[in-house]
Amino acid sequence: QILVTKFCDMTCNMCFTYPIDSQEKFKNTAEPSFEQLEYLMDEACKIGAQVIIPFGGEPLIRKDIGKIVNGIKARNKYCVLYTNATYLKDRIDEIRGTDQLVISIDGDEENHDSIRGHGSYKKCIEGIELAIEKGFVLRLHAVLTKDTLDTLPHMVSLSKKYDVMLNYG
Repeated sequence: QILVTKFCDMTCNMCFTYPIDSQEKFKNTAEPSFEQLEYLMDEACKIGAQVIIPFGGEPLIRKDIGKIVNGIKARNKYCVLYTNATYLKDRIDEIRGTDQLVISIDGDEENHDSIRGHGSYKKCIEGIELAIEKGFVLRLHAVLTKDTLDTLPHMVSLSKKYDVMLNYG
Protein backbone atom coordinates (compact mmCIF):
# COMPACT_ATOMS: atom_id res chain seq x y z
CA GLN A 1 0.00 0.00 0.00
CA ILE A 2 1.22 3.45 -0.88
CA LEU A 3 -0.40 6.43 0.84
CA VAL A 4 -1.11 8.87 -2.00
CA THR A 5 -3.14 11.35 0.07
CA LYS A 6 -4.12 11.86 3.67
CA PHE A 7 -7.20 13.91 2.73
CA CYS A 8 -10.77 12.78 2.19
CA ASP A 9 -14.07 14.44 1.42
CA MET A 10 -15.73 12.39 4.18
CA THR A 11 -15.14 12.41 7.92
CA CYS A 12 -15.80 8.84 9.00
CA ASN A 13 -15.22 8.37 12.72
CA MET A 14 -13.25 5.15 12.19
CA CYS A 15 -10.70 6.72 9.86
CA PHE A 16 -7.42 8.57 10.33
CA THR A 17 -7.62 10.96 7.38
CA TYR A 18 -7.99 14.72 7.31
CA PRO A 19 -11.11 16.44 5.95
CA ILE A 20 -10.45 17.87 2.50
CA ASP A 21 -11.54 21.31 3.69
CA SER A 22 -8.64 21.29 6.18
CA GLN A 23 -5.97 21.29 3.46
CA GLU A 24 -5.13 24.92 4.24
CA LYS A 25 -4.67 24.05 7.93
CA PHE A 26 -2.26 21.24 7.01
CA LYS A 27 -0.51 23.00 4.12
CA ASN A 28 2.88 22.48 5.79
CA THR A 29 2.32 18.73 5.68
CA ALA A 30 2.97 18.17 2.01
CA GLU A 31 1.29 15.46 0.01
CA PRO A 32 3.72 13.13 -1.74
CA SER A 33 4.75 14.28 -5.19
CA PHE A 34 4.34 12.00 -8.17
CA GLU A 35 8.11 11.55 -8.24
CA GLN A 36 8.09 10.43 -4.61
CA LEU A 37 5.31 7.97 -5.39
CA GLU A 38 7.31 6.63 -8.34
CA TYR A 39 10.24 6.07 -5.99
CA LEU A 40 7.95 4.13 -3.62
CA MET A 41 6.59 2.08 -6.53
CA ASP A 42 10.15 1.22 -7.58
CA GLU A 43 11.11 0.28 -4.02
CA ALA A 44 8.00 -1.90 -3.71
CA CYS A 45 9.01 -3.67 -6.93
CA LYS A 46 12.55 -4.19 -5.65
CA ILE A 47 11.29 -6.04 -2.58
CA GLY A 48 9.02 -8.22 -4.69
CA ALA A 49 5.59 -6.62 -4.37
CA GLN A 50 3.12 -8.05 -6.86
CA VAL A 51 0.21 -5.81 -5.86
CA ILE A 52 0.39 -2.06 -5.34
CA ILE A 53 -2.52 -0.26 -3.71
CA PRO A 54 -2.63 3.53 -3.92
CA PHE A 55 -4.72 4.50 -0.90
CA GLY A 56 -5.57 7.37 1.35
CA GLY A 57 -7.78 9.32 2.27
CA GLU A 58 -9.65 9.35 -0.99
CA PRO A 59 -7.18 8.57 -3.80
CA LEU A 60 -9.45 10.04 -6.47
CA ILE A 61 -8.92 13.48 -4.92
CA ARG A 62 -5.51 13.47 -6.59
CA LYS A 63 -5.60 15.06 -10.00
CA ASP A 64 -2.82 12.69 -11.12
CA ILE A 65 -4.52 9.47 -9.97
CA GLY A 66 -4.62 8.19 -13.56
CA LYS A 67 -0.90 8.78 -13.87
CA ILE A 68 -0.36 6.91 -10.60
CA VAL A 69 -2.42 3.92 -11.77
CA ASN A 70 -0.59 3.94 -15.11
CA GLY A 71 2.74 4.03 -13.25
CA ILE A 72 1.78 0.92 -11.31
CA LYS A 73 0.68 -0.84 -14.48
CA ALA A 74 3.88 0.22 -16.31
CA ARG A 75 5.75 -1.77 -13.66
CA ASN A 76 3.58 -4.82 -14.46
CA LYS A 77 1.98 -4.85 -11.02
CA TYR A 78 -1.61 -5.58 -10.06
CA CYS A 79 -3.36 -2.36 -9.05
CA VAL A 80 -6.16 -2.33 -6.48
CA LEU A 81 -7.81 1.04 -5.95
CA TYR A 82 -10.09 1.81 -2.98
CA THR A 83 -12.59 4.66 -3.24
CA ASN A 84 -15.67 6.02 -1.55
CA ALA A 85 -17.04 6.63 -5.10
CA THR A 86 -17.65 10.36 -4.63
CA TYR A 87 -15.31 11.34 -7.47
CA LEU A 88 -15.74 8.18 -9.51
CA LYS A 89 -18.02 9.67 -12.15
CA ASP A 90 -15.42 12.36 -12.94
CA ARG A 91 -12.34 10.13 -12.77
CA ILE A 92 -13.46 6.71 -13.99
CA ASP A 93 -11.83 6.97 -17.40
CA GLU A 94 -8.52 8.07 -15.84
CA ILE A 95 -8.32 4.91 -13.71
CA ARG A 96 -9.20 2.52 -16.54
CA GLY A 97 -5.98 0.54 -15.95
CA THR A 98 -7.03 -0.46 -12.44
CA ASP A 99 -7.15 -4.24 -12.06
CA GLN A 100 -9.63 -4.16 -9.21
CA LEU A 101 -11.78 -1.31 -7.98
CA VAL A 102 -12.95 -1.45 -4.37
CA ILE A 103 -15.86 0.71 -3.26
CA SER A 104 -16.32 1.30 0.46
CA ILE A 105 -19.84 0.89 1.77
CA ASP A 106 -20.92 0.89 5.38
CA GLY A 107 -24.34 -0.70 5.56
CA ASP A 108 -27.74 0.39 4.42
CA GLU A 109 -28.52 3.95 3.41
CA GLU A 110 -29.29 5.16 6.93
CA ASN A 111 -26.10 3.75 8.45
CA HIS A 112 -23.85 4.61 5.54
CA ASP A 113 -25.08 8.22 5.46
CA SER A 114 -24.78 8.55 9.25
CA ILE A 115 -21.11 7.55 8.99
CA ARG A 116 -20.09 9.18 5.69
CA GLY A 117 -22.53 12.03 5.21
CA HIS A 118 -26.00 12.64 3.84
CA GLY A 119 -26.40 11.47 0.26
CA SER A 120 -23.19 9.45 0.23
CA TYR A 121 -25.01 6.10 -0.02
CA LYS A 122 -26.70 7.13 -3.26
CA LYS A 123 -23.34 8.26 -4.68
CA CYS A 124 -21.87 4.93 -3.64
CA ILE A 125 -24.63 2.98 -5.42
CA GLU A 126 -24.22 5.19 -8.50
CA GLY A 127 -20.49 4.45 -8.39
CA ILE A 128 -21.10 0.70 -8.16
CA GLU A 129 -23.44 0.80 -11.13
CA LEU A 130 -21.07 2.97 -13.17
CA ALA A 131 -18.09 0.71 -12.44
CA ILE A 132 -20.08 -2.34 -13.52
CA GLU A 133 -21.27 -0.55 -16.66
CA LYS A 134 -17.65 0.32 -17.51
CA GLY A 135 -16.51 -3.28 -16.99
CA PHE A 136 -14.36 -2.90 -13.88
CA VAL A 137 -13.58 -5.86 -11.66
CA LEU A 138 -15.37 -4.63 -8.58
CA ARG A 139 -15.38 -5.47 -4.90
CA LEU A 140 -17.32 -3.92 -2.04
CA HIS A 141 -15.58 -3.28 1.26
CA ALA A 142 -17.33 -2.69 4.58
CA VAL A 143 -15.91 -1.65 7.91
CA LEU A 144 -17.80 -3.62 10.51
CA THR A 145 -18.48 -1.78 13.74
CA LYS A 146 -21.15 -2.08 16.39
CA ASP A 147 -23.11 0.45 14.31
CA THR A 148 -22.85 -1.44 11.01
CA LEU A 149 -22.91 -5.08 12.09
CA ASP A 150 -26.70 -5.31 11.89
CA THR A 151 -26.62 -4.14 8.28
CA LEU A 152 -24.33 -6.93 7.11
CA PRO A 153 -27.31 -8.76 5.51
CA HIS A 154 -27.99 -5.62 3.44
CA MET A 155 -24.39 -5.53 2.24
CA VAL A 156 -24.52 -9.24 1.38
CA SER A 157 -27.70 -8.63 -0.63
CA LEU A 158 -25.97 -5.78 -2.49
CA SER A 159 -23.03 -8.02 -3.36
CA LYS A 160 -25.47 -10.62 -4.69
CA LYS A 161 -27.54 -8.05 -6.57
CA TYR A 162 -24.48 -6.67 -8.37
CA ASP A 163 -22.68 -10.03 -8.49
CA VAL A 164 -19.54 -8.66 -6.82
CA MET A 165 -17.44 -9.83 -3.93
CA LEU A 166 -17.87 -8.29 -0.47
CA ASN A 167 -15.18 -8.19 2.15
CA TYR A 168 -15.16 -6.54 5.53
CA GLY A 169 -12.69 -5.57 8.16
